[in-house]
Amino acid sequence: MALSAIEMASLRTAIVAGLGACSLSYYAAWRRISRGNKEIFKAGGIAEDGSTFDVSDEDASDDDVTVETRQIGPLSVRCAYPTSSSPRRKSPVVLVHGMWHSTWYFADLQRRLAKQNFVSYSVDLNPKPLKKWKQFAGELKSVLLALKAENHESGPILLGHSQGGILVQTMLSDKALTKEIQLQGAILCGTIPLSPASVSLKLLREGKIQPQQKDIVSELGPRGNFVYWFFGTLIDAERIQKIFFLPTTTETTLLPGGMNEYYQRCLAAPSDGWPTLEHFFAKTPDLSHLENTPIFVVYADDDIIYQHAAVHPIFEQYYPHMASHTSKGQAHCFADPGWEETFADPVINWITNIAE
Repeated sequence: MALSAIEMASLRTAIVAGLGACSLSYYAAWRRISRGNKEIFKAGGIAEDGSTFDVSDEDASDDDVTVETRQIGPLSVRCAYPTSSSPRRKSPVVLVHGMWHSTWYFADLQRRLAKQNFVSYSVDLNPKPLKKWKQFAGELKSVLLALKAENHESGPILLGHSQGGILVQTMLSDKALTKEIQLQGAILCGTIPLSPASVSLKLLREGKIQPQQKDIVSELGPRGNFVYWFFGTLIDAERIQKIFFLPTTTETTLLPGGMNEYYQRCLAAPSDGWPTLEHFFAKTPDLSHLENTPIFVVYADDDIIYQHAAVHPIFEQYYPHMASHTSKGQAHCFADPGWEETFADPVINWITNIAE
């Protein structure tokens, strides 16, 4: 039996009211979780054994490595360099983090670089809700130009992870910038090529993108996707574990506070704006000026966000001369057990081989 106009209107009203109620309940839950996690983080995280971790541990200097946080251009930058008087490498390394991360993500890698006599700069991208791709890129460019003015003996090596990899590629596509800063090379880790959606659709039609059992949408679930798409943040530790780590990973050595500290830092992070989505609407970059620039692309073997089979053919088109490496036993964030051997060591070896 057909519904009357009044009944249809009532049904539509009920559906809209139901969706609104669900949205409000999800938003309220997200606000409670977000506030709670930020308070825990500010007070010092609570580890499984009841002890607390020091959220400032990443900035501690020691006999081998000196660490300091500086304002370079418009952004805060964590600098690490060898304490000893041994000759330093001429090429500085600039590290750019991904979504919901910051300078803490590269703290251990910076110490390892310093022990190889490298000076490194980990950039805090200063994420804000609705911050545009061009804003991120413009600020990162300002940092690179400011570093050039510090009279390093050689140009920088750039390393970007995930969304940071997208921003590094934006720097690579700027011919004038790469020439001005005398770029020595770039490392792209767990990221997606800077390309229009048409490139990915072409690969999909050609069958080069294979279906996989897990992806970020399925692992975030309805609530996680709602909070991500509407507020640009993560909702809980369970989903962080699913999208950033292997299912079997219960602990990480990347941070002094282990997985608990990792969760708290990600949950306390603000929205990172839209670079991950905006770049799909970019033009295919002209990278012909990079034909003699060393490029190293690092994949995570079990990355459910940027599938190796999907992104590798595009990277090969863009950088025919590139070197690549797949980190076995690692998920998207290269923080699973063994990351030191499967991720950090190959990256540092590559940097050492090309650096001046």
